[in-house]
Amino acid sequence: MTRAILLVLSLFVGCAQPDPKPVAAAHTRGRDLDQCRAIAHSGEDVQRCLIVQHDWDVTPAQLAGFTFQRQLDGIGREIRRDCARDVGRIADSTRRADYIKAGVNPNPQNAFERFQDSLFRDEMIQRLC
Repeated sequence: MTRAILLVLSLFVGCAQPDPKPVAAAHTRGRDLDQCRAIAHSGEDVQRCLIVQHDWDVTPAQLAGFTFQRQLDGIGREIRRDCARDVGRIADSTRRADYIKAGVNPNPQNAFERFQDSLFRDEMIQRLC
């Protein structure tokens, strides 16, 4: 009798279909995250969107928000670095052109002239980047 019950149970377990919900949930979560990233300006915006609009739990929403903010911060650092490099080159060539126009040696000879050049360069970078 117990063998028959075990046989029937094993048939039910063996023939059971896998639950399609986890796969569908993964696709939905990815879609949710993409939608929130598209409208967000910060990691906190992503967290709020996922929790309020898509009913996510707090912990996964926070993780997604932190990850998004880290990506934004990395992009910002890269942009500032590139801007500083480009503006520095422009400032150097502008200063050099000013020296040539004034009939002065474009290569600073003493420490004070080099200091003035670096101040000019730093000021331009700070203003524009």
